Amino acid sequence: MKTLLLSLIVLESSLLIALSGLAVWPPDWLQADSPKIPVFRPPIDDAEGGERVEYKLSDKKTGRGIGFLSYKILKAIEIEGTNLGRHFEIEIVFKPPSGSAGRKQRLILHSPHAHGFFPPVFDEDQLPTGHRPVLKSIRSATFTLRTRQYDGFEINSVLPAWGVDEVRDRVWLTGKIPVFGVVRRELDGVVWEMIDYAWKLGQRGGQKRRGAR
Repeated sequence: MKTLLLSLIVLESSLLIALSGLAVWPPDWLQADSPKIPVFRPPIDDAEGGERVEYKLSDKKTGRGIGFLSYKILKAIEIEGTNLGRHFEIEIVFKPPSGSAGRKQRLILHSPHAHGFFPPVFDEDQLPTGHRPVLKSIRSATFTLRTRQYDGFEINSVLPAWGVDEVRDRVWLTGKIPVFGVVRRELDGVVWEMIDYAWKLGQRGGQKRRGAR
């Protein structure tokens, strides 16, 4: 089991490098499906203060609303003299369904180089390692949300605590949405659906700064 998890982690690192725009050779199983991995530069790489995105959360089986989760870039921090690139101070807010108590808010310092480009769940740093996603597969995809079409990637991950055969985290990622670029996510039975975003302060959803690279 340890060897298998180590292999998944190594595969995840290779795919993260590919998505960051660096030239690497894809594994043989990826070459068989696609001779070339499309290059994608995650929006978080050069995010700016004021960019934000909000998701509606619901139970995948019942459709019952669970609440709303938002990410807002407060500021970008240049780290000089290191190879870690920029860090971002991000505000995460969870709001329960209307009329319910339980609003939560926290600040995190996020480094895309160290932490990857997926949005952290509210309490991810408190979760056991086995409950954090490990990348399994990636493919180019075109997907639709409320009649609008996006070009990007479908990324499937597993949660080691549940085994490595069942996909427990599915993400649809595009360069046309700010912050982490996630349009939709299905994480362990919970559906995230992007409902609003802004590239800069004062610009609501629809003000696109750029698309996929």
